[in-house]
Amino acid sequence: MFQKPKGTYDVTPKESHLWTTLESHIHALMKKYHYSYVRTPVFESYDVFHRQSEQSDMVNKETYDFKDRGDRMLTLKPEGTAGVIRSVIENKLIQPGHVLPLYYMGPNYRYERPQKGRFREFYQFGVEVIGDAHPSLDADVMILAYELIQGLNIPNVTIKMNYIGTTETRAKYTTALVSYFLPLKDSLSKESQLRLEKNPLRILDSKQKEDQTYISQAPNIYAFLTPEEASYLDAVMMLLKANQVNVELDHTLVRGLDYYAHIVFEIQADVEGLGSQNALGGGGRYDHLVKELGGPDISGIGFAFGMERLLLAMDTSDPSNQVDIMIITQDEKIFPYAYELLTQFRAQGFNVFYDFAYKSMKSQLKQASQLGATHAIIIGEDEVKNNTVTIKNLIAFEQITIPKQDINTYIKK
Repeated sequence: MFQKPKGTYDVTPKESHLWTTLESHIHALMKKYHYSYVRTPVFESYDVFHRQSEQSDMVNKETYDFKDRGDRMLTLKPEGTAGVIRSVIENKLIQPGHVLPLYYMGPNYRYERPQKGRFREFYQFGVEVIGDAHPSLDADVMILAYELIQGLNIPNVTIKMNYIGTTETRAKYTTALVSYFLPLKDSLSKESQLRLEKNPLRILDSKQKEDQTYISQAPNIYAFLTPEEASYLDAVMMLLKANQVNVELDHTLVRGLDYYAHIVFEIQADVEGLGSQNALGGGGRYDHLVKELGGPDISGIGFAFGMERLLLAMDTSDPSNQVDIMIITQDEKIFPYAYELLTQFRAQGFNVFYDFAYKSMKSQLKQASQLGATHAIIIGEDEVKNNTVTIKNLIAFEQITIPKQDINTYIKK
């Protein structure tokens, strides 16, 4: 028997309705905010992700890279932003002086250790807004992320935000971090020792216990911000709080991709069962990514949510998947009579189920209850002969037989 590859999963009928509920919620909210939907290929040219400026673990250690039959080097996309920016540039969607708000949903691939809420094939929903940097735009994007979570009734949500400044500010801050961590190198985790040489800022993102004490006492980037940068951060924070967003500053937040600059943020939820996977998503602003991929020198901001983690955090009781009415017959010859009602109810928006296995009456009534149906419509030879239907109310445990033409009146009541 064949089995799914490690780090992947099947979406079966038991949970597929949760996915469609989540996707519908996302599409409705994006329409409200006037974002346009884009879809990019599952694989891109190798260089779209493997850029000289991007030295994150995700790119260096986790990508699925391969050559096709034309000897072209390709990569299964490990994240959505770079592919969207490539598409925007290639399709000439950027108009100077205009803001371009986009969103996407789709699979991504990273070769990492599978665990709860983390897979090798995983789905992301994300947004990218291409346009000049403004505190009001940054705040609006973060408010959108916050509203998305609120609409899913996920409790105890907080946006953790940091300001990592321009390239010049980060260079000064990085020098200070190296001066602080270098004498402590032998006490750091092996991972952080490597980061000290390649990307010292990423030490702040370490989850290793041996690093935590040193990280909490490390230099704070806010001491290195210019007056303009500090003013930008204050403006974003003020707008978020004015819109009742639960936001906290966290000077250790750096995110896992090297193209971020200025604002970075993470949406976290304190939900039972999430454990260490309490970060539902995050993002930030980027200054040079568009230019680096061949476009104009223009800024952008975006975020992405892991959809599997959203589903873990959501209330999985979804009444929209329950059956309203089950039509019961035990003879296939009665199907044409029953099908008139089946199509009629579907046209009216009811969730209707018909068991084509023609099991016993007892079995079908039991199935109707299991499906959450409120009513069962029973049709036998007598009902067909007399042009009637028998309706069993599965909530009140009442049964009545009425003329077929009166069914609409009964259902409306």
